[in-house]
Amino acid sequence: MILKKLYASQPRPLDGILRFVFTVLVLLALVRTGAAATLTSGYTIGSGLLGGGMLIDNANTGGGDSSSSTGNLGWTAEIAGLWNSNSTVIISGMALPIFSDANAANTTVSGAFTFYFYDLDQGTNANSFDGSGVETLLGTATASFTQGAIGTYYAVFDSPINFTAKSSGVAVRIINTGWIRVKVVPAATAPGVVLKNSTTGVAIGGTNPNFRTSLAGVAFSPTIFPPRVNLAKYQMVSSSTTNGQFVPDFVNDGLVNNNSWRTLTVNTPHWAEIDFPVPVTI
Repeated sequence: MILKKLYASQPRPLDGILRFVFTVLVLLALVRTGAAATLTSGYTIGSGLLGGGMLIDNANTGGGDSSSSTGNLGWTAEIAGLWNSNSTVIISGMALPIFSDANAANTTVSGAFTFYFYDLDQGTNANSFDGSGVETLLGTATASFTQGAIGTYYAVFDSPINFTAKSSGVAVRIINTGWIRVKVVPAATAPGVVLKNSTTGVAIGGTNPNFRTSLAGVAFSPTIFPPRVNLAKYQMVSSSTTNGQFVPDFVNDGLVNNNSWRTLTVNTPHWAEIDFPVPVTI
């Protein structure tokens, strides 16, 4: 029993890898195939419409407006603190609040949205967006949009954004092929999602400097376990009984054969004790 305890039972790295692979397969199964991704109205927080896991889930309407006739809002949403550096990340979908009303001026029109995802690994500020010309572009995703009503729209990407993170988060830039108008909010309403100038990385500021969004996906940080070590090997051993030449030292010599410790033929319980020269953690 003592020897069994000395081999500390540790989770196997393979177990975590298998769990991750299963999660990835589930996410990939949820990604639409055979048709272009589409921004669809009706998303609500916690609805599961994006499928799989959620990296952040706060997309909703309300607040002020940010618009552009060119489809380029001029800002990029920085989302830090989502995962650990060196994590394997898959982003499979996104939800955002869109102002679209055919009877209103300066409204989002039908077109194709492109989502640009950047790592926060470059520039002078770690884990911070310093501009699209500085940060690493991780990938892009597109989704068609048909003018409708004001609401929270979501899209499951045809091809997930896959990468190994070099920072703790991501920045997302949103561009439409025509007029675009989205909802922006005060900082307290969307903590952690900060709007920054797409070129300079300077915070937009103002009354509504943040953005409510949802990102579907998974982040996996592999744990490297230390090798299992036999702490008892070759340490001093004492025992309750000894049978001839089969001495207690055979308990922890690392060999499995007939020359092992044997006890006398008695009915009382037997024990073997390892004597460490210094305190150890097992």
